[in-house]
Amino acid sequence: MVAGAGYDAGVLAAVAGAPLAMLVLYVKGLREQLRAARAEAGARAAIVESTMERLRDEVTEVRRDYATKEEWLRESMWARGRIEQMAALVTELQADARWEPRVRGAGGKERE
Repeated sequence: MVAGAGYDAGVLAAVAGAPLAMLVLYVKGLREQLRAARAEAGARAAIVESTMERLRDEVTEVRRDYATKEEWLRESMWARGRIEQMAALVTELQADARWEPRVRGAGGKERE
C-alpha cells in the first residue's frame, strides 16, 4: 500500500499505466510529426533559396542586357564620335590617293 493513501500500488499502476502509455505514444507521434515538418520546411527553404539565387542572376543578366537611357545615349554618342573619326580618316585617305603627285622616273615616264 502507498503510505497514507489506502490504495494498493498494483491497482494504481494498472489504472494509471494504460493512459500514461497512450500519452507517451501520443507525444512520441507528435515529436515525429514535428521532425518531419521541420525537415520538409528545411527542404522547402533550400528550394526557395536556390530559386532566389537563380532569380537574382537572371535580373543581373537583364540589367546587363538593357542599359538605362543615359547609358545608351553615352554609348551611342561615343560610337558616333568613333564613326566620325573613321569617316574623316577615310576621306583623308581618299584625298591623298587622288591628289598624290606623280613622280617622274628615269626616261621621263610617269610612275604611280
